[in-house]
Amino acid sequence: MKATLLLVLYFVILAAGSHFRFGHIYYNQTAERTVEFTIIEGWRSTQTGKLCLEVPFEFRTCTDILIRTLLGTFTVSSGSYTLLSSTFSHTFSGTSTTFQVTSIDCCRTTNLVNAGGLNYNMLTDIVLSSSFTSSPIALVPPVLQFPISATASYQMPVSDPQGDSFSCRTSTPVESLIPTIAQIGPNKITVDSDCTIRWNTNGGTVGNLYAVNIALEKSSGIRSSIDFIVELVDPAVAPQCSSDVPSPITLNIGDNFSATFTGTDPVSGENLVLSSVNLPSGSTLTKLGTSSNPFSASFQFSPTTADVYIFIIYFTNSLNVQASCPVSITVNSLEDNPCNDDAVAPVFAQTPSNIVINCSDVIPPPLNLTATDNCPGVTVVFSSISLPNCSGVITRTWIATDNSSNTASVSQNITIVDNNQCVGTCYKCKDTTLTRNIWLTTTSVAYTNATALCQLQGGHVAEITKADFQKPNQLLGKCSIKDAWVITMGNYYSCMVFTKGPIGSLTQQNCNLQKRVICESP
Repeated sequence: MKATLLLVLYFVILAAGSHFRFGHIYYNQTAERTVEFTIIEGWRSTQTGKLCLEVPFEFRTCTDILIRTLLGTFTVSSGSYTLLSSTFSHTFSGTSTTFQVTSIDCCRTTNLVNAGGLNYNMLTDIVLSSSFTSSPIALVPPVLQFPISATASYQMPVSDPQGDSFSCRTSTPVESLIPTIAQIGPNKITVDSDCTIRWNTNGGTVGNLYAVNIALEKSSGIRSSIDFIVELVDPAVAPQCSSDVPSPITLNIGDNFSATFTGTDPVSGENLVLSSVNLPSGSTLTKLGTSSNPFSASFQFSPTTADVYIFIIYFTNSLNVQASCPVSITVNSLEDNPCNDDAVAPVFAQTPSNIVINCSDVIPPPLNLTATDNCPGVTVVFSSISLPNCSGVITRTWIATDNSSNTASVSQNITIVDNNQCVGTCYKCKDTTLTRNIWLTTTSVAYTNATALCQLQGGHVAEITKADFQKPNQLLGKCSIKDAWVITMGNYYSCMVFTKGPIGSLTQQNCNLQKRVICESP
């Protein structure tokens, strides 16, 4: 039996002291055997530590000799911390394509309920490939605050630079070196596969701190992990953050993106302070208005580079209790932009109906129609054909065009009529000022009694024939008569009757079968 040896390289990341608050290591393959690591580390602000990356028999380097970018210094009710970011590249020797990065070192802060003063570890599994690979990227507040006596949740922003699917789970004690998963009574903290952190904190104590480690995995075996602290706070003083644009967000290079974030504190008179971590380069975050609670901030971003951007917007009150809005933005490269070959036309949100109005009526204003498209950038142009006089049809047209010149259009016809004239395909009556009182009987009678019936009702059988129309062959017209719309078909037995008005409802009767008669007054 032939044994297969799987080579696993262990990277040991060393750190000193008990000031560790947060850690996340992820990678991006930049060449056939070269990987760039990104290290995000959080430390107590009064004692910044260092993470040391070591490959046995090859090299050892620490983040204190790298160029570290300050992502921010933040204060929460449990203390202040500093968040730093750095990158480091390494080219692997040999032929193995599978490696595991570990970060075992001491020590966690001593006041953790479930891992006080113990070692920490952040696993990252690498799989080299000719198509180049990367691990999922995440960001969470180094000290995530959850209110007690609540079913708390937090949608952790996670993205993959390659666009691959991934899932999240709570790391095992062997993986994270946290001996006990954060738990209050029977309720353990959990992580959904979509990376939503949930915890029923009923029975929790304000101020308690817990270590949490979450694994971010891809089906290919690639993994990264993120290690942070959860702090329990009083819900009566916990602010809230909301956004008008849900995350995750996908953009294309050159898009002009904006979002509004709003912070609200339950304590009247409390003043919130706006801050952020890891905002994309070139973006802006601007407070709106003069209020300090609640207030909103406008985020503006027009990306020029394809990348994955993960950042957090904070609203912090005077008790150092924070509300945070996590954001994940993926910017497509020009080659990956699905709108490059867009052939899908825009779609109007509504279609206006054709209408008929009288000459004396007010012409309704045009609708403000909007259209949506599978790609950003839709314009709607309106045009209208007017009338020189008070009759005819006004045609209104809306044309929607997207950035790929795909178009869609909708139209509306407004027919304007004159009450004293025939409408549609009819011809004018010979006498448009006819004032005879004409009606259709509603009593069933035999035709032999028609004359008697009309006499009984104070009239005589109407003598309206085709001669009453300008063109005798136009049997189906509408004539304006003082008391009714009447059309005869050449005799008194079949008729079409319109109710009074320029366009009344049409009824058609066979007067002979229905034993009805058209009468008129003398």
